[in-house]
Amino acid sequence: MGPRVSAAGTMIACLLFTLSLPVVATIQGSAHDFSRLGWSNGESCAVCHTPHNAEFFTDAPLWDHDISTTTYTLYSSASLGVILEQPGPGNISRLCLSCHDGTIAIDSFGGNGGQTYISERASLGTDLSNDHPIGIKWNHRGDRGSYPIGNEVELYDGKVECPSCHDVHNNQVADVKLLRSSLAGSRLCFQCHDK
Repeated sequence: MGPRVSAAGTMIACLLFTLSLPVVATIQGSAHDFSRLGWSNGESCAVCHTPHNAEFFTDAPLWDHDISTTTYTLYSSASLGVILEQPGPGNISRLCLSCHDGTIAIDSFGGNGGQTYISERASLGTDLSNDHPIGIKWNHRGDRGSYPIGNEVELYDGKVECPSCHDVHNNQVADVKLLRSSLAGSRLCFQCHDK
């Protein structure tokens, strides 16, 4: 027979575990809360996630939306010295592009082929040459370390990806682009670019 654990000890352990979990924004009320649209069957989470039979090759938990396999035209500029290190969107950006490139219906989830495509206003298309680089290694300030100076940008395997600046579950920032920080005074940009 093992040692006895008191109810108070168990409650304290559970509380400590709960407090150690990251705070996650909620999708309810955000631009990605599709529960009010008929094609979502009233679901907020099931458009992207499933508790069973999820895709295993993605960087999102319990992913259930079709994934884009499109080849993209990427950002290019004579002033960008790391073009060779921009292999293309990482898996986490491909999750975003699976709706936002306009090649896969937004209601292609749960094993069902969809019929509803993203609006033209929200579609980036497959030509990303006029958008911020994604899948690019963040190393343009190697003299100051390997991370952005701010704390509002996320890197994924040391790379800038779509969710580096956008939080898909964000219902807090009053911006339709779901930005992690305000663009006022270039605040978001200065997280990485301090010129």
